[in-house]
Amino acid sequence: FETGRLSARDAIRIIAAGLSGGGHDCTEAQIETMRVEGGAAGYVDIVARLLAATFGPARPAHAASTTAEGSPTPGKP
Repeated sequence: FETGRLSARDAIRIIAAGLSGGGHDCTEAQIETMRVEGGAAGYVDIVARLLAATFGPARPAHAASTTAEGSPTPGKP
């Protein structure tokens, strides 16, 4: 994820974890055969929603920046 790339295997694992966390028992092999509206883009949307639900929405890289004194940027958590 650090490179900003998501492999198909990553997506399958994230979806499997999300389904498992939601109480659904399914294998990665079953997820590989699932059809999603929108094709690959649909899978990416599912992954983005799962990651946002787990870790919160993505923030721009500059949101975590600090001032020269090392204190957080004003207005940023």
